[in-house]
Amino acid sequence: MSAGFHSSARTVPVSPERPLLIVDADEVLLRFAEGLDRFLHARDLYLDLTSYRLHGNVKRRDDDSALIDIEVTALLEEFRADLDSLEAVEDAVETLHGLQKRVQVVGLSNVTAAQAPARLRNFERLGFDFPLLVNSGPKGPAVQALAKRSGRPVFFIDDIPHHLASAAAHDPDVLRIHLIGDDRLKPLLPPAEHEDRRQAGTLAAEAGVHILAVTHRWPTVDAGTVAAEATEAAERLDLVPVVADLLVTRGMTLVLLGRSYEGTGAMEASVINLLQPGDHAVFVNGGKFGERWGKLLASFGMVPHEVKVEWGRAVRPEQVEDALKQNSSSRAIFVQASETSTCAVHPIKALGEVAKRRGVMLVVDGITSVGVFEQKMDEWGVDALVTGSQKALMLPPGLGMIALSPRAWDAAKKSTTGRFYLDLNRELKAQSQDHTTAFTPAVSLIAGLNKSLEMIHAEGLERVYARHAVMAEATREAGLALGLKLVSPDNPAPGVTGLLAPDGIDTGKVVRYMRDTLGVSVAGGQDQMKGHLVRIGHMGNLSPFDMLVAVSGLEIALQHQGMNVKIGAGVAAVQARIARGV
Repeated sequence: MSAGFHSSARTVPVSPERPLLIVDADEVLLRFAEGLDRFLHARDLYLDLTSYRLHGNVKRRDDDSALIDIEVTALLEEFRADLDSLEAVEDAVETLHGLQKRVQVVGLSNVTAAQAPARLRNFERLGFDFPLLVNSGPKGPAVQALAKRSGRPVFFIDDIPHHLASAAAHDPDVLRIHLIGDDRLKPLLPPAEHEDRRQAGTLAAEAGVHILAVTHRWPTVDAGTVAAEATEAAERLDLVPVVADLLVTRGMTLVLLGRSYEGTGAMEASVINLLQPGDHAVFVNGGKFGERWGKLLASFGMVPHEVKVEWGRAVRPEQVEDALKQNSSSRAIFVQASETSTCAVHPIKALGEVAKRRGVMLVVDGITSVGVFEQKMDEWGVDALVTGSQKALMLPPGLGMIALSPRAWDAAKKSTTGRFYLDLNRELKAQSQDHTTAFTPAVSLIAGLNKSLEMIHAEGLERVYARHAVMAEATREAGLALGLKLVSPDNPAPGVTGLLAPDGIDTGKVVRYMRDTLGVSVAGGQDQMKGHLVRIGHMGNLSPFDMLVAVSGLEIALQHQGMNVKIGAGVAAVQARIARGV
């Protein structure tokens, strides 16, 4: 089809070989302009937030602090909404580009012929090259004339979700329109025509297919089973001995932080209870969550010393020991057992030996390791191990847990760092003496944890760890069979696998296609890995056979993005690994 504007439907070139997609051109430009406005608004919000952060050390009156905190929270929510809106519009425009290669696209506009050249220039700036029919509304007689000349199905963007059952079975091109243009084109519609169909996997849901989530942020949960004993378990805190089995500890004291936060809250609690302002500490930065240790330490007045590790690599024990020698007043080492952002594991046992030699505490983030592979707190010399409910414990976010050694509890009793809500001494007293929590707990999550632990121990810890190992090995072998590379080839995590795509393949688009079209939820990369990495989670209530679905979806999505993939190669690798057994 050639570009240009037309005053009559008779002059618009149409072909009987492909379906005709009618686009309200005026609405497309309006939505894109609004998206840019939201971006500019987001920029202003960012400057406001930065201002709060820069002046966060200004002393505030107690009666004002809550109001300021509420205002900052509101700004953050508005900022995120603006960015989400812009991204949705950009995705919609990109989707329309993809459709233009497969179907006939004709734009309709109410502008006059005199105004049409300017309107066409705007479309050219967006990279579009389709004919524009002017002096015509989206539901006028011109559409009927185009349909009559084409002899093929004619669709509007807002019609696409409704045609799968009737037309797609008889026309592969119609199915293609639906697959590519369903939900992602909705930001180009007038707001009044938007439908509430934002749930992941619209197409899969319509077909009655189970939607599978294989992402470390969203483990698959049997909600009915987990909540079954909520009423019975809500009145007691009898979980500590059971969780202790996961941590392989008898000398530690565990505190449940059952309130409205998750693993990061437990990380913060470990920092402010074990150290004081001015204390020095060494932290391992091998990814986004290692970086978080440094930010937490600095936020509360401690002096952090970074051990920088290449993403995807494990820290070497001698790196940490050298850092402790150079900063001999350091009181603790902070590290991840499993760095989720890079899908790598660190040598906690060896770091425990370093900590013992140097006489410092070892604080470990076990959020994606507890319940995935063995943790031996006592044997490895770990002083504090934190975890959260939303990973291998198969629950929604919102419940943090910390186990502390006697040495760590002594440090907590002596710490003068300001704290109230996250005061572990207060929490331990409430839980050990009063058999309750210091503040209102997340009762439903504690009840759910009771059931989750029953499920884990019914399976048996050895079998749980073996199941995670099989899923991880199957996913890694599948990625290699598809021509992808492991982001962490030497020390891969058992709970999440990171696969690097070849240059030219945008993994952000792969992730969105898998989620929105195929109903399979995985994660992308962060920071410098964004657009290059696909992360497939395999922890919690998943089986090796679920990896068949995940890898099958990955194959289809990679091929859709233009990668030369042998369909079935990854699935065969998963099958072969399952066949070998544990």
